[in-house]
Amino acid sequence: MNDSYDFDDASLCLPYGIVVKSLTDQAPNAVSVVPNPASDEATLVLDRTLEEPAVFIVYDAVGAEVMRSTIPIEVSRFAFSTASLAPALYHFKVLSGTGAFGHGKLTIVR
Repeated sequence: MNDSYDFDDASLCLPYGIVVKSLTDQAPNAVSVVPNPASDEATLVLDRTLEEPAVFIVYDAVGAEVMRSTIPIEVSRFAFSTASLAPALYHFKVLSGTGAFGHGKLTIVR
């Protein structure tokens, strides 16, 4: 097998047992949390403007929702308290009516 060739035609590769992975371009992530890691408070920063109100949801390591807040249209920065969250790694999403607006990870330290 020669690694200098890229095989990207699924109809030619599949009969020989070569599975072609198709990668789709994803929109750049439009959100971040600062500071990260956070202690008692953090700020969600939106890189794009919202077209409608969105929901900011934080999940723990097993996927359980631990926090939910509504983000109004006119804000580009949304401050929130992390005092109720235990020190750990969390995942977050920002969802609008049109779908996922952004996502990321948040670390809480004390």
